[in-house]
Amino acid sequence: AMFMGRVHITLARRGEFHFRRAVDLTVMEMRAAVRERHRLEATEADQRVRLLTADAAKQARARLIRMVMHDIRSPLLSVINLASLLRSLPAPTQLGSPSVVESLDALSTC
Repeated sequence: AMFMGRVHITLARRGEFHFRRAVDLTVMEMRAAVRERHRLEATEADQRVRLLTADAAKQARARLIRMVMHDIRSPLLSVINLASLLRSLPAPTQLGSPSVVESLDALSTC
């Protein structure tokens, strides 16, 4: 517990003025220390909020990237598989042949 009150000393002798002045300075120092502690606590709270906000933004960005990658990967895999299928067909195969038409129909239903 911090001492926040003001000390009043009855001046009975000459030397007591210096004692009262020292006590007043100590009280002012204690008040300044309390203000500094409150300022540091507020700064720490701001830093925690900034860290939590940055972490939430990082997680949201990661979720977005995962979702976009999934949405892009599915059609790309279909195109890659079709290209691989077409590459495996014999060279004289016509594009209108049943195997090519069947592959293209399968691609359109993905």
